[in-house]
Amino acid sequence: MDYQLRKPRKEEYDLLFGIKKRAFSECVIETWGAWDDEVQHKFFQEDLGDSGFRVIELDGEVVGMVSFGKEKAVMKLYALYIDPEMQGKGLGTKILQDLIQQAEKEPLVLKLQVLHCNIRAQKLYERVGFTNKGPGHDEHHYLMEYSNTSL
Repeated sequence: MDYQLRKPRKEEYDLLFGIKKRAFSECVIETWGAWDDEVQHKFFQEDLGDSGFRVIELDGEVVGMVSFGKEKAVMKLYALYIDPEMQGKGLGTKILQDLIQQAEKEPLVLKLQVLHCNIRAQKLYERVGFTNKGPGHDEHHYLMEYSNTSL
């Protein structure tokens, strides 16, 4: 699966927000009781301000977003949103495998936070070799980690 990553364009804001909403709103509602567009727009604007945020394109079509960065000996996956219409087709697996390969070259430990209710994402992360390390930064998240010792 050949995808490209690139910086987001201002004119794509609504498209990208729609992908995040379709991919993530169910879990937000389950965790916090509601999806508030105003609050989520604020969070999303902060996400897009992150220089590590990238649009995922597949065959010239925008299908998701990913954000990751390095901090000392750690690579952190901050966000991965794939349009639900494209989920289950191997794209998330391929992106994660590429991040793992990049982390192993450096070598870096790869970490992420995942909401408790996001079972589908947890299964994906476990399938590519992440392990659940317990509580994350708050009571709603797990910390997951990939390192050569995870296997």
